[in-house]
Amino acid sequence: GTTSTGTTSTGTTSTGTTRLIVTTGSTSTGTTSTGTTSTGTTSTGTTAILTTGNPGCYPSPCEHGSCLYGACSCFAGWNGLNCSIPSVAPKLAPMANVIVAEFAPFVSATPELLQGFPTPTFVAVSKPALATINPSTGVVSWPSVIAAETPYPVTIRAVNSGGSGDTTFQLTVLPSYNCSSAVSPDVYTLGGPINIQGSCRTLATDAPAGSVPFVLRVYWRGSTRAFSLTTRPTGTFVYQFVPWATEAGLFTFGAYHPASSSVTPQGQFNIVGFKLQPSTYTVRGFPGRLDFPNFTSIVNMGDLPLSGLSVAAVLNLDNVVKTANLIGVPTDLPVGAAVPISLTLNVTAPWQTTIGFTLTVSTPAVVSVEIRITVIISRQVASFTASPASINQNLVRGRPQLFQTMITNVGTATSGPLTVSLPNDPLFSLSSAQYIAPLAVGASTLVQFFVSPPADMAFATINTDFVVNDNEVGVRIPLRFGVTSSDTGDFNVTVTDEFTFFAPGNPLVSGIHVSLTNTITGASFTINDANGTAFFPELVQGNYLVNVQALKHASAQFTVEIIGYGTKSEVFLRRDIVSYTWTVTPTTIQDEYKFTLKATFETYVPAPVIIVEPSRVPLDDLYKTDKPQVVFTISNKGWIAADNGDIEVPENLPCITLTQLVKPVGVIPANTTVVVPVVITRDYECIDCYVYGICDGSGARKRGEQPLATAQQLRKRAAINGYGYLLSPCYAGVVKWTLECGGTIDYQVVVSWTPNTPCGTGSGSSGAPGGGLGWGGGWNTWGGGLVVGGGITYTTSYVYQHKCNPCANEELACLIGFLPLPCLNPLLLVFPPDNPLAAVQWIASCIAPPLGFAVNAFKCIYEIGKCRMDSAGSKRSAPMLPDGGIAKRDAAAAAQDYLYINVGRMLNAAELFALPFGDHLSDYLHGQDGSTFMTVFVTCAADDSASGRFLSPAERTSLLAVLPNGATEEEATLAFDRWDRTLEFWQAGIYTPDQVPDGESTDFIDHTEWQTRTARYVEDSTQALQEGYSSLAAAYNYAQTNYDLEQSRKDEGICAKVVIEIDLDMVLTRQAFRAKLTINNAASVPLENILVEITITPFDDASINANSKFVIGAPTLVGVTGVDGSGSLGIQSEGSATWMIVPNNNAAPFNDTKYRIGGRLVYTSDGVNLTNTLWPATVTVTPEALMDVYFYLQEQVYSDDPFTAAIEPADPFYLGLLIVNNGYGIARQMRITAGQPRIVENEKGLLISFSIIGSHVGNKASDDSLTVSFGDVPARSAVVADWIMISSLQGKFISVEATYQHITPTGLPMSSLVSNVSSHLLTREVRIDWPSDDGLMDFLTNQNPDPQDLPDHVHSSAFGVMSLVFAVTNATIRDVRIQANSASANFSFTPTTTGFQYVRIEDIVPFDAPLMVASVTRSDGKVLLPQNRWQTRRIRRLQNEPSLYLHHLHVFDFNTTGSYTVTYASAPLVSSLTASSVTKSGAMLQWTGPPTAVYYIVTRLDAKRSESTTVHPRLLSRVVTLTELTPDTDYTFGVAVAYPGPFISDPQYVTLRTASNVSTTAVFTTSTGTTSTGTTSTGSTSTGTTSSGTTSTGSTGQTSSTGSTGTTSTSTGTTSTGTTSTGTTSTGTTSTGSTSTGTTSTGTTSTGSTSTGTTGTTSTATTSTGTTATRPTRPPSPGQTPPRT
Repeated sequence: GTTSTGTTSTGTTSTGTTRLIVTTGSTSTGTTSTGTTSTGTTSTGTTAILTTGNPGCYPSPCEHGSCLYGACSCFAGWNGLNCSIPSVAPKLAPMANVIVAEFAPFVSATPELLQGFPTPTFVAVSKPALATINPSTGVVSWPSVIAAETPYPVTIRAVNSGGSGDTTFQLTVLPSYNCSSAVSPDVYTLGGPINIQGSCRTLATDAPAGSVPFVLRVYWRGSTRAFSLTTRPTGTFVYQFVPWATEAGLFTFGAYHPASSSVTPQGQFNIVGFKLQPSTYTVRGFPGRLDFPNFTSIVNMGDLPLSGLSVAAVLNLDNVVKTANLIGVPTDLPVGAAVPISLTLNVTAPWQTTIGFTLTVSTPAVVSVEIRITVIISRQVASFTASPASINQNLVRGRPQLFQTMITNVGTATSGPLTVSLPNDPLFSLSSAQYIAPLAVGASTLVQFFVSPPADMAFATINTDFVVNDNEVGVRIPLRFGVTSSDTGDFNVTVTDEFTFFAPGNPLVSGIHVSLTNTITGASFTINDANGTAFFPELVQGNYLVNVQALKHASAQFTVEIIGYGTKSEVFLRRDIVSYTWTVTPTTIQDEYKFTLKATFETYVPAPVIIVEPSRVPLDDLYKTDKPQVVFTISNKGWIAADNGDIEVPENLPCITLTQLVKPVGVIPANTTVVVPVVITRDYECIDCYVYGICDGSGARKRGEQPLATAQQLRKRAAINGYGYLLSPCYAGVVKWTLECGGTIDYQVVVSWTPNTPCGTGSGSSGAPGGGLGWGGGWNTWGGGLVVGGGITYTTSYVYQHKCNPCANEELACLIGFLPLPCLNPLLLVFPPDNPLAAVQWIASCIAPPLGFAVNAFKCIYEIGKCRMDSAGSKRSAPMLPDGGIAKRDAAAAAQDYLYINVGRMLNAAELFALPFGDHLSDYLHGQDGSTFMTVFVTCAADDSASGRFLSPAERTSLLAVLPNGATEEEATLAFDRWDRTLEFWQAGIYTPDQVPDGESTDFIDHTEWQTRTARYVEDSTQALQEGYSSLAAAYNYAQTNYDLEQSRKDEGICAKVVIEIDLDMVLTRQAFRAKLTINNAASVPLENILVEITITPFDDASINANSKFVIGAPTLVGVTGVDGSGSLGIQSEGSATWMIVPNNNAAPFNDTKYRIGGRLVYTSDGVNLTNTLWPATVTVTPEALMDVYFYLQEQVYSDDPFTAAIEPADPFYLGLLIVNNGYGIARQMRITAGQPRIVENEKGLLISFSIIGSHVGNKASDDSLTVSFGDVPARSAVVADWIMISSLQGKFISVEATYQHITPTGLPMSSLVSNVSSHLLTREVRIDWPSDDGLMDFLTNQNPDPQDLPDHVHSSAFGVMSLVFAVTNATIRDVRIQANSASANFSFTPTTTGFQYVRIEDIVPFDAPLMVASVTRSDGKVLLPQNRWQTRRIRRLQNEPSLYLHHLHVFDFNTTGSYTVTYASAPLVSSLTASSVTKSGAMLQWTGPPTAVYYIVTRLDAKRSESTTVHPRLLSRVVTLTELTPDTDYTFGVAVAYPGPFISDPQYVTLRTASNVSTTAVFTTSTGTTSTGTTSTGSTSTGTTSSGTTSTGSTGQTSSTGSTGTTSTSTGTTSTGTTSTGTTSTGTTSTGSTSTGTTSTGTTSTGSTSTGTTGTTSTATTSTGTTATRPTRPPSPGQTPPRT
């Protein structure tokens, strides 16, 4: 914005002015007047401020303060009417520790105030969460205490304007009960629920403890699951524990008091189970015996041995597989055993087919486990190759030539008899046999043939082929022959023009250029002759292309046949005084792509904290002064915006009208203060009569009393008289605002309008008058005051609140009712297109479950999706999957994601089941009657039934007799017709509705839909198995249970989301050609109708137009007006046209390819149309790059926690980039420049910022934090890079989307070199070190959402290969050793697979311990790379539940041994901190420390000021230059290092003093970069105030300047020199983004200015706006009075 500074006047005269200032986004400063009056106001946004003249304070001036609105506003540390009484900081006496029993009420003693003035307000620095503190007395109360394992620390702080004082005591709450638990029986099967039961009893009387909280902990292989539960009123409990589908073995458990940290088990149980690994198997083979050794292993998952194992086949496949035997299946399976088994198949099917079946392994005690086997049977046939595969030769006329090729059987069976079929042409004759005996596999035979061209055969090219085949397969051999001659001849050319016939001597054309090219062999000959003739001797006879050119002549081209000696041609070339030059030169062109990443970030923050000042308006200001207005400041100290802000003032004040200038207030942004003036209009006569009692009871004025007419008389009256009896003592107004969260939440704060004497402490309730102002349960009516009781309350209150999830009830009601379908097991069936009965037989086996309900469940799920979209409005939508399932929503957590994935799976299965009967009967096929109907239907549709698979009338009658309940005969008939129509259509090759003939019904089974849904079902089932579940139903059941658990855990605070965009510009160069045509017109007439046609042909075939493989840009014209048939060129002038020609990707896809670029020039000269050939120039096109671009945005972001008082450092997170060049060309000079992130959606006005602070290319830091330069990227290779980012708040990215735009020059639509762009949420940048380590970053991602948010894929920097990652969370931790500066432990697990492994365990070190992982060593001695082991710390705060401390150690490895040792060491520290190059405004800091750390600079000017700045991470030199320091000032700088957590180490400090400012000019720098200069002069001259922008000074010695620096000099007669004070007063010129600057008046105290005279005060006003996030004040604790602004 701009700054306007008011006028400064000196002397004894004070002149007040009135100005209404309304500004938006800029700064306006009011008038400044020296003397006794100084006002300065600042307005930002839509705030309006009224500044009026002020006659001064009464009765005496302010000693330590400013006179505002007729009253003293005291400086910090001073009190009293005249600001003459100093403040004294409070001091509290120590308090004794307290011990209380659980559930008893607690009220602390009143803190003893040893000293303090004025009376302090009490706040609780630390206390139990549910306890409250009385701000007036400091008494802490807790209605019902809750036991804790350790005492609660309670710290009470007394605060006043002089400072603060603390006192602390310990509150110990003893538990009153304990709990026990047990199970029966103690052995269960895999996946089954376990009922854990027990009770809680009191310690004092051993009585049942009913309805009390307790924690049930279940331990399994090093992992712990804790459930917060409540006992029944009888003191007992039963909890159904559902283990995960992959959990087996010994479990221990116990029920404990919530305050207990005991881990001693109270009981145990075993889950027995085993699995087949892998659980699916696909093989290929031929009919006969097939052996597959060790194709799977049976693994005992539990801790008990198993016995009685058996094997059974599920389906009868006698027609395909004669025998299927498992070999090596043990009858007993010891603990930890993994027994490999083999498979032997005897396949009898002779045809090519794919079969699938299931083998089931089971034990008497364990649910069976299935392995799905798919066998692809291929019929054995022959297959042939020819060597050479084609023949391309020239033939000589009259000379037979022999050719041959070798035919080889490369198939799997002996061929039939072979036949050689030559072209039906007398030129061809076989030398070898035409019929060849069958060829065995691998055998070869030689085929030979003659080609005999006659001696007089025309010169031509022959294209044909011949075939070798049996009756089933064969091979074709292409043939190409050019007919030439062995005889020779010669050719003579004579070149003439007009001069040959008309000029003396008949001269021939000199300087001719003649070229001959043999049309068959391509042989070329050229002669340049100055005499006009060209002779070519001893040429091979044939057809030749002749090209004749000469300078300033038209060219000629023709074909001649040379069949002997003496061939001649006379060529006439028309003289042309129009000449042209055609050139084609290689060049490069810049190719640009703009990528846009759009990511949604989510975090939880406290609700807005609104503080209103003043919270009480003294009525004295209204009735005893002439104060013109009340100025309210509404401050939002929170992280998100408050909407619809407004203020309501009392409307029933006697004799006074209040006018609010800003209404409504509107949005109050986070960390922003809004100023709202309220103008006071007084009826002086009314005040005199009814307030001061000048009138009697009848309203007549008392004798001798004159009515008030002026404000001065009002002040005199107020000094003498008290209030009248008619004035009610208490009035109230409110400040309101709202917050959107699924609905509208209304908030309000009360502002009281009272006399200086308090209103009292009445105890009225809602609707009943009380003795004072406060809330007694609700609003009542207005009338002489606010008639509600209970005392004055200033805390925020809710009016009403809607749920943040308006769909929760509908969703849960539907999903809980959607029972699992036991039939949905992974039967990987592939149904032949001519046999829908196989599908119905499968469905019939599943009909016992409620199939109809499963189909109808789709409607329920659809309503959920509709509700989601309706609640989001136009701002969001819930995208639907192709099958109707709901896609991942942007607000979903891991549990919710996984539930919706499984909803989609179940919907597809339900729709698949409904396909055979469509909408006719599917809704009724459930229960016993549905099962009976399906049994009869399968019998009627069997192959051996009366009508085969079709339904006969009698069969239809029998089916109608067993219709399921609710179905009608009409619906059944339509279903039967659909079935018969399906058989009829499929047999006729009609598989989809678009193939149905016109007029016929499309009510049949869509085969494409059937196959698609079956394939989806197979995919879903396979995925569920890989996730560890026995079926789709088991996966869904877990997803639903886990979702319900997560729904019961509500995060504390408000969920706020922002959408950010990052633009990334990729630039590279690509091959191009610059074609230029220069035309010189030396004629006396202009050239008109100029047309240029460019033709591009392959080098070896001029007959093919290859223009489509190039982009020819619009021409750049110089001198010529056009080349499109309408252009012209003047006489005696030269013009040119230049084209940029860019090859497309298909011009040279694999190898360098030659092309010829030429064309023709057409124009009209003197009425004659002339055509000239642009002789082709040969160019070589190289292959281009073709790139896949992958972005990886780190999901978890660790930074400042908005719920804590400390400011946690920002951990860097990464935006990774992988570019794979799949093309066969080089990506030349490629670089990508990222823009800083920008917030594009911020519905709640969250105060947050994101920035990029560094980058890497490969494993090296980039010189430019925003640009990564790759140079030339070779073909068939990949490169990686990343950008280092920080956020001002912690949270997580929940979605990311990447798009790109190809930016091409105008008129040059080049093909894109980017073939694909995708984005992924990144778990971690890791390093793949197998089979070797390339030293580059790789990307660990979670492609498939799961309940635990575990990564499942890793993307390699080596050509972008994506590999599966297996996750482990059940490692056993042992041998834990923790010391002050180090720690170590061992952890292990049983590997279940090879390949890449991710391990996550609970970190062993305490949550807040400054210990970092030093090493992770595998049991075979391998030391993991630092990138492959890391720690994370995060606190998840829950509503009404203890916070979850998520503290994990993560490991990434390949081919794990399952056993590791981890060691920890102290966090890295900074050392050797030095300061150098100290100037008056800057210095250089240098230190040593870890080279890859993030450093923080802490600046400490004095005890009251500190700032922090983030230094570029991974700064190898560890040096920073500080600027904008104040001259001649002591500074203390500290440097600290951040480590994961995030935490900061203790800083190391260095002290320096900036150089003295010896000149008379002081430079002050603001955030906008503007410099203000103030000049000090001695003697009789003083300097005025200087500010950036436009400067205006007084009438004496007035100088005005406009620019970034303005200097003002004011001369005042005999006034003494002014004194300059620097650093003691802060001016209102600090802002970020748009600058708002308050007015500073001259006087004895100022910054950067000197005042004259003896009277003056300094007033500053500061407003901060812009986009940089500044950390707001922490919200007050529950029950705590908000701090004053």
